[in-house]
Amino acid sequence: MKKVICVIVLVCATVLNGYAQSDDQKNIVSVSPFRIWNGLRVKYERVHNEKLTYGAITTLYYASYPGVQVAPIARFYFKKNAPEGFYAQAKVVAGFFKHDYSYGEWEEQTQSFTSFGAGVAAGYQLFWGKNERWSIDANLGLKFVSSMPTPEEYVTGGVVGAFEKGIWATTGPGSIFDGLISIGYRF
Repeated sequence: MKKVICVIVLVCATVLNGYAQSDDQKNIVSVSPFRIWNGLRVKYERVHNEKLTYGAITTLYYASYPGVQVAPIARFYFKKNAPEGFYAQAKVVAGFFKHDYSYGEWEEQTQSFTSFGAGVAAGYQLFWGKNERWSIDANLGLKFVSSMPTPEEYVTGGVVGAFEKGIWATTGPGSIFDGLISIGYRF
């Protein structure tokens, strides 16, 4: 049995080593360290042809609105060297969240909800390092996401309601201005 396991491990290591040394480099995985205070954002991008890439951005929010937001993306690179250079990006957004509402002195309510939306962005991605495998990606865009629901008992016209909606629309999952700065690896 040990010999079978050793052979399987050896074959897998050989195949993976050959894949790792391939010059194909059509995949990029990156992480955004600048949003770590509010959530963890991971991006996957795959080259489709000389000008187009596709992928997804997944953000795990753990601050004000715990949950996950997934955004399939498509990018058009203006020069024939995707995934490097200036690009325009379109995305569709879906998120699943929960939020704790407090109203009155003793009343609390947790509400789960789903949000949907879409967005556009413009950005630049560059590569460096040995074999140009490391990437820096930066973009800025607009995102429109359905608003968070509010329980009827919750006073939305008051200061607290406005504050909650402000957090949602500025730094939360529903932020209108949507940017990304990430560091990644191409393989």
